[in-house]
Amino acid sequence: MSTAVQYTTAAMMAKTLRKVAADAQEGFNFTSPEVDVLKKVPEADVDYSLRETLFPADLNETGGVASLVDFGKLANPSVTGLEEGIGYLVHFNKRFNRSTLTRLVAKGKSNQIEDQFKYSMAKSVKALNRRVSIGFWGSSSGILALTDTDLTTSLSQTLTMRAAHGVTGLDDAGYLADLFVPGDAAGNDGDGVAVLEAGVVKGVGKITAKSRSGGTITIAFDVAPTASTTNGLQIVLCNAIGSTLTQTDYNKALVGWADALTASALHSITHPEWAPAVYDTSNVRFSPLLYQRGRDEMALRGDGTISHVFWDAAVKRDAWDNRASLQRFNDTATFTLDADIKAKNATNVVSRFVPPGWVTAFDVSKAVKRVDIVPALDNSSSGGSEDGGKEYIDEAGKVYELNRIMALQWRNRRATCGWTGKTRS
Repeated sequence: MSTAVQYTTAAMMAKTLRKVAADAQEGFNFTSPEVDVLKKVPEADVDYSLRETLFPADLNETGGVASLVDFGKLANPSVTGLEEGIGYLVHFNKRFNRSTLTRLVAKGKSNQIEDQFKYSMAKSVKALNRRVSIGFWGSSSGILALTDTDLTTSLSQTLTMRAAHGVTGLDDAGYLADLFVPGDAAGNDGDGVAVLEAGVVKGVGKITAKSRSGGTITIAFDVAPTASTTNGLQIVLCNAIGSTLTQTDYNKALVGWADALTASALHSITHPEWAPAVYDTSNVRFSPLLYQRGRDEMALRGDGTISHVFWDAAVKRDAWDNRASLQRFNDTATFTLDADIKAKNATNVVSRFVPPGWVTAFDVSKAVKRVDIVPALDNSSSGGSEDGGKEYIDEAGKVYELNRIMALQWRNRRATCGWTGKTRS
């Protein structure tokens, strides 16, 4: 008989032990600050039409004031007219489903790490708000990026992107990649995209991977795409059921900051005064002088006061570093590492959705108006009724949906400022 001691290990007794799961913990910041800012934007008092909604814009100064001699002729009567803008609604839709089996066997926290319905609802709200936040910075064209990568007929292809939101020079690789959500190896649960050539669909598929360092996305196409060697192919979302241009986001997105700063005919208005108070694209450090110029021009040209400043975090850090190097301290042996830089008397917003190198500002009461047919849910919302949803006809389950129907109308471009291409640290 062996004299060696035998040890009963946990591995040997594995089947006598219970598996324990801890509570789920968010490992990423899913919040969308832009959604909270939009609540401060005044609602437009208008009955919206699905055909076309027009709004007046007073951009023309009136002259014709005469100086008279004694008993002289009176001034010729004259008054300038209004310009007219066009606005369109955008319908955002997010759905999730749940099987009858999982609904009936659910016993709260006793057999679930998280309640499946509440978890699915909360994730869907965050996804919907994320889409609104991206649209807040984007273009009504719905174009999220361009690519010069040649499109072949292969079912899986990796495209290198540039020009986020269609804006020339906005080429940060990480930002471009973060505009898209990849799914699993088959593209499930991620974004669907369409690749267009001048608005014509060349291919539709699901994103299976992305690279923040390379600014690339890998697409598993539903069917072999049409080959193209054209530079500037357009990448848009295609998350609706179908694969035609109608099912894509092309020309069905919010009129966002990219349009507000760069569009020559925003809301179909062309006018010398229909432009930002300041649009500075110089590659320099953001400074109080630049901000003061924007503040002055907004007051002088747009009769506005800066209420909100939106920062790319890296520009904000560089601006702090620039200012800190100029300050004098009572004790030169100490230096405050957690100091901050901000615009006084304004709400300062730092968001991961702000394009790299950008700082923007507006007067929330004058620059833009919001139409909300179906308003937003809070970033933290997990509400909604499990009893709602629609039963599938021949399948044991329900489908639930969230909608937001809204529009942004820029009413006073002179009450906006934009500084792009600024130094980042």
